[in-house]
Amino acid sequence: MEEVISYVETLIGKKIFNKDLFLYAFRYNQIKKIEYERLEYLGDAVLELIISDFLFQKYPDKDEGLLTSMRAKISNRKFLNDVAIKLGIDIIVDEEKNNIIKHMYGSVLEAFIGALFIEFGFENVKDLVLKKIVIPFVNFADFENQTENYKGFLLEYFQKRKKQVEFFTYKTESSNGELFESRIIIDGILKKFVETASSKKEAEQNLSKKILDSIFVKNEVN
Repeated sequence: MEEVISYVETLIGKKIFNKDLFLYAFRYNQIKKIEYERLEYLGDAVLELIISDFLFQKYPDKDEGLLTSMRAKISNRKFLNDVAIKLGIDIIVDEEKNNIIKHMYGSVLEAFIGALFIEFGFENVKDLVLKKIVIPFVNFADFENQTENYKGFLLEYFQKRKKQVEFFTYKTESSNGELFESRIIIDGILKKFVETASSKKEAEQNLSKKILDSIFVKNEVN
C-alpha cells in the first residue's frame, strides 16, 4: 500500500509516520469497518469545526442562521464527494470495486481528515483542510449573494442525520384574514413548534428558523 502513503505525502506536503492510520482511512472492508467508521466520525467533527471557525472569521456581519447554512453547503455529502474525486482520492477495497457507492468518496475524505487530525493536530489539519479542500473548491461569491434559506438548511441538517422530515402547512383564518400555519413532523412525531404567516413559504421559513435556533442555541430538538 505504499502508493497510498506516497499519495498522501504528496498531497499534504508532509511525511507521515502512522501509516496504518491512513490505510484505515482509505480502506473499506467489512472485517475492519469499525476503524474506518471511527475515523469518519472524527473527521466529520473536525471538518465542521474548521469550517465554522473559517466562516465566523470571514463573515463577521452574517448572522448565525446564514453561517450555519453556508457551513452545510460546504460539508454536505455531494460537495465532499466531488472534492474527493477531484483530489484523486481512491478507495482500497477487498471486494469488487463496482460495489463502491459514489457517496463513499465523501466518507473516505472525512476519514482522511480524521487521520490527519490524529497525526498532525488541529492547527496543522486546519491549515491543510482550508488550503487543499475548502478554499480551492468553494465559490464564495455564491455565499456572499446568498439569502437566508432556513428551510433548505433544516432539511439538509436532518437528512445528514438520516431523519425523515415533513412540513405540515395549512390555511387558517384569523381576525387579520387568511393565514398559513406551519408545523413539522420528524420521524413521524409532530413537534411542538408552530409558526403562522401570510404565505406558505414564509410560514415554513419562519418555522425552520425557530427550529434551527432551538437546535443550535437551546439544544431542544432531538
